[in-house]
Amino acid sequence: MPHGFLITDMKSFILIRAVSTSDMNKALGMLISEGKAISYGGYAGSAYKVYNSGVVVYTEGLYYPYYLLDPNIQMFLYNTRLPGPYKRVSFLVSGANSVLDVSVFIPHNLSQIEKAALFRVLSSITFLPPEQRLAWNYGQIIDPEAGIQAALIPIPAGFSVQGGVLDQGTKRMFTYNIARGGEFIRVDFVDVVTNMLQSNFGSNFFSVLTINGQRYSLDTPVYLRNFKEVVDFLIYLWGYETGESWQMLEYREIEDNPFFKELGASAGRPSIPLPPHAQNFSIKGYVIAKSSSGKERMAFISGAGVYSYRPDYLVASADCFVNISAEVVQAEPGRLLAMLNLRKGINAALVINPDWSLFALEKFTRENKYLNAFVREMHRKSQEFNSWMSRAWTNLLSDQTYVRDPSTGEVFKVYKRSWETGEFWKDPTTGEILFADREGALSDLLGREGWKKLEESVGGF
Repeated sequence: MPHGFLITDMKSFILIRAVSTSDMNKALGMLISEGKAISYGGYAGSAYKVYNSGVVVYTEGLYYPYYLLDPNIQMFLYNTRLPGPYKRVSFLVSGANSVLDVSVFIPHNLSQIEKAALFRVLSSITFLPPEQRLAWNYGQIIDPEAGIQAALIPIPAGFSVQGGVLDQGTKRMFTYNIARGGEFIRVDFVDVVTNMLQSNFGSNFFSVLTINGQRYSLDTPVYLRNFKEVVDFLIYLWGYETGESWQMLEYREIEDNPFFKELGASAGRPSIPLPPHAQNFSIKGYVIAKSSSGKERMAFISGAGVYSYRPDYLVASADCFVNISAEVVQAEPGRLLAMLNLRKGINAALVINPDWSLFALEKFTRENKYLNAFVREMHRKSQEFNSWMSRAWTNLLSDQTYVRDPSTGEVFKVYKRSWETGEFWKDPTTGEILFADREGALSDLLGREGWKKLEESVGGF
């Protein structure tokens, strides 16, 4: 039986589809056969009852309906605890050329609260009259590197689409912009990387913004630590993009679905190790805003980030890395709801090629493995440098330094005023160490007498 429109939180499922027959008995037989195919051992229990408005079919003993999900999600389900067994309640209604099937899949242990939420969603579903419906066709997004189709994008009649595959950091993603006039539905990928240093001698920073593969150096540092700060930054970017001012009307942070958290963990994607003083965070939610010209935008935002602050009386540092994806819907005044409904239809009909997903995941894993090793090495060198710098400043302020015998490798801590520019010599017989002006008479004498000139480092060796 063909798939249709699916609504799910990965635990309960609402499936709306048309069965390609107007014969109710045939459609009923197909539904019962499908139940047996997705049951434990093929022993599904089914019953049905005929009403004036249609037929209600009850089926129990079903396993998790993974076959309803996109193959790109199915590939990660092997390592995830799936609920079950399931029961299905279906309502069949005859039409002129087909039978409408509205099916609800629920696990046996669904709580009353979850059931109430599910039926609220079910009761809110309405069907548009024909005059309000839009015809649409598919457009392709091709990955030139992989040489395969990445996705099929539904394009409503009267709309145009621009899209492609981009590399951003270690990520490989496809993006699109479906537009008509001043209205659009698009996907943006935004990365922010900021490093800041502050010392008694001043401050320094670099801050880089990447949007859909385009990099920009920022004049002021951007330091993001939570959802609200991300929302404010996106609205600032919209103002820069459009030349208009945008007023936030509403925003809300949403807790991620526990199932999706477990699903993400099952993917086994490597993560960049966190340095000391660092905290990571994840974001998910939406924001609604209105421009000075009356246009309305709603963005569905998700992402993750890491920020750190390392206090130090000599050199303090702060770092920030944030990875944001935003699905942005823009509408003319009074048309935001219509565009949001269009977005739902596009997302329901969007088809991602599983072969391309595997290619992108393989490339991500390979590059992230290299990046992890690179970051660990950079972190190790940074720690060594910070320790060296701390010792150097301490010694400089206390008129001390380190010297090393190049022949034996022995290291000594000696007294030396910070403004002096001489060098240290060591008697190879007694081990006595003397300080002499560089290129002075004493230095020449010690060299002729066989003394060894020592290597010096204020930060140690």
